[in-house]
Amino acid sequence: MEEASEQQRKLIADLQAQVLEIKRSVEGVAQPAQVAPEPTRVKERAFAGSVLWVDDQPKNNSYFVQQLTDKGVNVDLALSTSDGLRLFGKKAYSVIISDMGRTEDGTYKPTAGLELVQQIRAGNKTVPLIIFCSSRGVREHTQEAISLGATAITSSPTEMFGILQTAFGEKA
Repeated sequence: MEEASEQQRKLIADLQAQVLEIKRSVEGVAQPAQVAPEPTRVKERAFAGSVLWVDDQPKNNSYFVQQLTDKGVNVDLALSTSDGLRLFGKKAYSVIISDMGRTEDGTYKPTAGLELVQQIRAGNKTVPLIIFCSSRGVREHTQEAISLGATAITSSPTEMFGILQTAFGEKA
């Protein structure tokens, strides 16, 4: 429960930061409304498909995995690059999500996510592949990840869900 609460706290903090950024970019462009508009209900869109999530610490993503399964997405978890490749070879996935660094065979591999991208792209050029990692990982590995064929690399849960929505929308 503590992990889910922490993930939710991070998601809310990320949303707040992005809302503030949007607000700052809009200020001065549009005048504030004199009367508050009626709130509109946004219908949550159900996704159809499956995700392969490769991460040696899946509990860190339990909140996000639950959000996906609540939207009807089948999520398969793999703890290592080799497990991920084995699952990928058995099933067609709509999207692949990977962390950047992970412990595999008792050794920490700081660029395991890049290795996964490279191996997936050797056999499949089209499946969207997102690296979801720390902001440090984003700073240090964005250029290489994109050059190897990652669709995106992000530390933002909000951005990741936006990418997923686009990926699933394109398949619908």
